[in-house]
Amino acid sequence: MEDVREREKIARENEKTSESIRKKHRALKTGRIEEDMALKRRFKPIIKPLRQIVDSPGMRATKRQSRDNDAASAPKREKEEAEEKEGEEASETIPDDALYTEDDMNKYKSMLLATNAHKHKHHSQIRLLSNRGYKYKHIIAPLMSMTPKKQSKKSGKGLPRAMTLNDNAIDYVHWNDPNELVYRLRLLDASHRAENNAHDNEMLSIIEELREAGLIIN
Repeated sequence: MEDVREREKIARENEKTSESIRKKHRALKTGRIEEDMALKRRFKPIIKPLRQIVDSPGMRATKRQSRDNDAASAPKREKEEAEEKEGEEASETIPDDALYTEDDMNKYKSMLLATNAHKHKHHSQIRLLSNRGYKYKHIIAPLMSMTPKKQSKKSGKGLPRAMTLNDNAIDYVHWNDPNELVYRLRLLDASHRAENNAHDNEMLSIIEELREAGLIIN
């Protein structure tokens, strides 16, 4: 019995809710219709002359002529755009060698090795991003074929790592100058800022080594 009363109560509440929704919908619909009518009355003096102009034979002929002109000039326009794009690509990919000094090339190589931007997926252990482009053939490939010859031994315990960058997937050599550590740390920090986290452990090791050497106190 209680269940029947409860269901009847719910049914009455649902009916009231439905009626309320219908009233609101009618009010909104009526309001929108009245608003549309008011807008039409208000802007009729402007809209009617404009429609007459748009629908006039002269305007329709102008539209057709414009479409015909666009269709006729499309191949020429596409050719001009393609030639312009080729010129831009050529200017970007074939640089003037006189603009680059040996110091510029060394800095560029250090940046590549720090960020692994020349490697697949920016990973130091993965192969080079080789291609037939001018930049790879005449800049990156020659740079990556250069191997550093300077090596020095480090006495005492600590990192048996190179702070000198080379063309391999970070092939380390020994060091005995803390400036090498600092320089390497700067390169790794630049790599980290470029969202390459492959060298985070090495950064921590260098910081720890500098602490042991008394160069960092904290």
